[in-house]
Amino acid sequence: MGALTVGLIQLTVGDDPAANLGPTIALIRKAAGRGARLVLTPEATNLLSPDRARQAAMLRPEDQDATLAALRAEARALDIWLLVGSLALASGDADGRFANRSLL
Repeated sequence: MGALTVGLIQLTVGDDPAANLGPTIALIRKAAGRGARLVLTPEATNLLSPDRARQAAMLRPEDQDATLAALRAEARALDIWLLVGSLALASGDADGRFANRSLL
């Protein structure tokens, strides 16, 4: 049985998903470039903010999330498995709660 090289990414995430995406992709590419076939990102890969109004303004549902779309495309392009530790996503719940989803 062959060995599996895994890349573990640590991020400093702020409250702007677009600003967080560039460094995330750069680290994924670095890990893949070093031979990682499975790359894992941490919880709250796209946004981390204590400001609920900011979260409401920035978060999108899973099928509309630009971070998820970009990370899926990157995993395909690099031909790797990517485990997104979690993304904060709009849930559509009537009470305004957000979802915290891990995606492979």
